Amino acid sequence: MLYVATAVFFLALALGVTSLITPRAALLCRNKTRLKGLVSWLAVALVAFGVIAYLAPKPPTPTAEAPAAPAVVAEAPVAPAQEKAETGTVSAEPVVTGHPLPVRVVENTSYERVGRLRVKLTLLPAGDQATATQADLTATVMAAAIQAAKENRAQVVTVTLICQQAANAFGEVQLGYAVYIPDGKGVDGKSPGPVWQMLDAAPRGFTAKELEYLRLWAELRSSYQTPDGLTDDARLRAAIAKRMGIKEGSLHPYLYVRQPVQPVRVEGTLEVRK
Repeated sequence: MLYVATAVFFLALALGVTSLITPRAALLCRNKTRLKGLVSWLAVALVAFGVIAYLAPKPPTPTAEAPAAPAVVAEAPVAPAQEKAETGTVSAEPVVTGHPLPVRVVENTSYERVGRLRVKLTLLPAGDQATATQADLTATVMAAAIQAAKENRAQVVTVTLICQQAANAFGEVQLGYAVYIPDGKGVDGKSPGPVWQMLDAAPRGFTAKELEYLRLWAELRSSYQTPDGLTDDARLRAAIAKRMGIKEGSLHPYLYVRQPVQPVRVEGTLEVRK
């Protein structure tokens, strides 16, 4: 039952995001609008989250003979190829292995705040991403964050992995996102926090056709605006399908949104291409 509730939670979030793009995703509403679709799916996600919280295994009550383990163990044993603090594991070694994709750098900036050096990276795959798994995308942002922290001696590193460069953000769907804190302190540098403040990844990489679809959506979207400032999704989808020579509705790349993931064991090194 817990797995079903978890699946419903992520599906509701995905459909809620899709409702912002097209009101046809508001399956639970008689009069379909983007707002009603978003609200209805968020309500479903909230109920599913409550079920997950209720069914999730509860930790054992501490006793005098067996004191409870700390909530976050930054020094937990990790894979031999990595240092302890670099993996972001909480209580156990990662069991899933990912292989970093070769990448190109779109943005690399650094700045100081509250006496802590912060690095912000935006990357995109330098080669084919169609076979990339969620673990591979996770490994890519993890490896990039760890490498940037070492090279810049930064205390906070933020990495965003986009699928491609396009006319606007509608064509640059995020494949992965990470906030890495090597010293284990919070973002403000004072309160304790996990090594991985945030770690997200898409379910998989995009195919060449899906990337073309996203690029065309970004390019043509401004030509299909209604008088009330919304996008005429139906006409836009039809125009893209005609341009690509595919059946309308055969591709749905916006359903593959990034979601929270656990750290993985990074196998291989990150290749940064020019």
